[in-house]
Amino acid sequence: MNKKLIGISAACALIVGTGATQVRADKVPLTQLPEPVQQAIKLHSQGETLEHVERESRDGQTVYQAEFKRDGLNRRVVFGANGTVVDRGSADLFTKEPSMTVNALPAAVQKTVSEQQAGREIADIDKEMWNGKDVYEVEFKEKGVNSRIHIASDGSMVVDKDNDRNTDNRRISYRGTQLSETPAAVQASVKRVVSNAEIEDVDRETRNGRTVYDVEVKQEGLNRHLKIAEDGSVLADSNNRDSRTFGERVRERIGIDQNTDASTMTLDQLPAAAQKTIRDNTEVGTLKPIKRETRDGRVQYDVEAEKDGKNLRLTVGEDGTLLKDNR
Repeated sequence: MNKKLIGISAACALIVGTGATQVRADKVPLTQLPEPVQQAIKLHSQGETLEHVERESRDGQTVYQAEFKRDGLNRRVVFGANGTVVDRGSADLFTKEPSMTVNALPAAVQKTVSEQQAGREIADIDKEMWNGKDVYEVEFKEKGVNSRIHIASDGSMVVDKDNDRNTDNRRISYRGTQLSETPAAVQASVKRVVSNAEIEDVDRETRNGRTVYDVEVKQEGLNRHLKIAEDGSVLADSNNRDSRTFGERVRERIGIDQNTDASTMTLDQLPAAAQKTIRDNTEVGTLKPIKRETRDGRVQYDVEAEKDGKNLRLTVGEDGTLLKDNR
């Protein structure tokens, strides 16, 4: 018995000491978090159940990762000790949590959102600048392709990008950011990455005080999204979820489940049978890093992705057996 405990302690010590890039994490009850973090979590909960909170140390700073339960992909938000949302990695640029909450919108915009929502769940809210004016893009969850509306600060509907007409069915000319209006460095990066592919949409966003252009490129299946800085740097590419170019972190969980050994992998690193099952059941371009786990001596792969516009989570065995499917 003592030998087993010593072995576990030694294994944990080895994990903690394996390089500066790894992150130490432990679960913390909500009531034991700093008050600003508790308040921030409540503010960002969006009515979802809090699954757990992990306290992590990154570059000597303590941060708290809150995971909220939802159908399919759980939503994760990282907070600093003062309750502010921490800058996130490239994969997190494509997460599904809204960039803004409804309560943060002007009252007139909130009223329009309420009128247009019709019981639908809000997938995302972004504040954009169109022709020098603030415009709020609100995306609603739908079966298949999500729908989006655009609302001016006074609550008026300015454009519906799905049909280019307003609510009175009159064609309008008030348009969002065009690629030709972006900095030359951004245009050059788009041309270099996607050549002459058709551009569906360009959104100018502000993330942590930094201007980022979200360029949506038409392709088969889910459209491709590029996140590009003003200087032309490609911060993230939805077709390349393994990019580490925007500070994506590597995280190890310590002392949570001693019967589970987890690491992340890409699809092409999996056995052929497991790859086939994943390809058959997901849209590969939406895959998050795949978690390889050993449970009770058996290797399995936890997969988070999308299919037909819906979030899903699968667990697949080495032989391709579908062990768990949340659909």
